[in-house]
Amino acid sequence: MSTVRPSDPAAPASLDLIVNGRAVSTAGVATNTTLLAWLRANGLTGSKEGCAEGDCGACSVLLVDRDTAGQATYRAFNSCIALLPMFAGREIVTVEGLAQCGADQKQLHPVQAAMVEHYGSQCGYCTPGFVVSMFEAYYRDGCQEPWQISDQLCGNLCRCTGYRPIRDAAVAALGRRSAQAPTLQPIILPRDCRPRSARPMRSTTRSARRNSSGPHRCPVCSPCSRPTRRPSSWPARLRSAWS
Repeated sequence: MSTVRPSDPAAPASLDLIVNGRAVSTAGVATNTTLLAWLRANGLTGSKEGCAEGDCGACSVLLVDRDTAGQATYRAFNSCIALLPMFAGREIVTVEGLAQCGADQKQLHPVQAAMVEHYGSQCGYCTPGFVVSMFEAYYRDGCQEPWQISDQLCGNLCRCTGYRPIRDAAVAALGRRSAQAPTLQPIILPRDCRPRSARPMRSTTRSARRNSSGPHRCPVCSPCSRPTRRPSSWPARLRSAWS
C-alpha cells in the first residue's frame, strides 16, 4: 500500500523545452507545477495569475507549432491550468518574447505598439494576456471580420479600461497587416452585459419575447439571450434620456 498522500508534491522530473527561442532545462521541478508558476519563478513575470482557473486570460502565453511548410503557427492558451510536463520538447513564447521586431530585434511588435497608441492599458494587469491573444490573431488569416476579432478577445477580461480601446488596438494592428482594416460597427454594451464565462445560458421563451424588445445583440457578447426591457417600461427620467 502506498504511503504517499494525494496532497504531497509529485516527484521532481527533468525536461527540456524552448522558451522565447532559448532552450531551457527544468531539472528538479515537481510534475504538478503549473507552467505559469514555473515561468514566474524564473523571472518571466509578464504573465499574471488573475483567477487560477482559466477564465480571465491574464496568464495567456503562446504555444508554437509548425505547419506542413515549416512555418510557425501560434496558439494562445491559459498557463495557469497547464502543467509544466505537458510542454516537454515544445516551444513556448511569453509576452517578454514578442518585442523582437525591427533591424535590432528590440522593437515592439505591431500589436504592442497598437496597445500603446490606443491607450489600451490602464492598471496593466490584463495587458500581457490581451497582447498575447492579439498576437495570435495577427498571424491568423481567419481573424478579419468584427465578430472574429471580438471572439478572439472574449477569453480575456479587463476591469479598468472597458473593452473599446483594447478592441480599437486590435483592429488597428490587424489592419496594418493588410491593405484595408475591417469595417466595424460601434459597440454599445448594455448595463447587464457580462462576460460570457460569467453569464448563465438562458433561452428566450415566448413569454419573454412578448414582454421585451428581444435579445440585445452586441459585437462583444453576441449571441446573448438576456432580454432588454422596452423603454416604455422604464421610469420617465430614463425614457426621456433614451429619446
